[in-house]
Amino acid sequence: MIGKSISRKVMAGYIVILLTVLLAGLYLYQQSSYVGKTNEAFTKELLPKLQSIEVISKELSELQLAAYALYGTTINAQQFSQFYTTSKRTLTEQLSQFENEVFSRTGFNRSFTELFQVIDKLYATMNRDSIDWDEARLYL
Repeated sequence: MIGKSISRKVMAGYIVILLTVLLAGLYLYQQSSYVGKTNEAFTKELLPKLQSIEVISKELSELQLAAYALYGTTINAQQFSQFYTTSKRTLTEQLSQFENEVFSRTGFNRSFTELFQVIDKLYATMNRDSIDWDEARLYL
């Protein structure tokens, strides 16, 4: 056994406590290193994509409002054309940050192409001398 004296038993207890604290410290250091790597991956990869998604969502909302404003004659075709060109460029830039394989699997690329085609048709309908309101409403 360790010994019969109390001082040896106390010393053995202190050694066990010290070893436990060292092992716990080593475990916590490894965990903090893992958290640091995960945080780095998040800030370098996911955060920019989340920001792009936020910009895309905002741009789509504004584009929808502009389309309704064009239909409601709040803005004219020239103002809508300028806004649409800027918005389309912004959306294209933001979408290019994502991998193409994600878009091909989920159909986002096709959806945005269809959206732009519908908006082009709405613009063409609203830019005519004689506006077909039923056709324009269909595109909304």
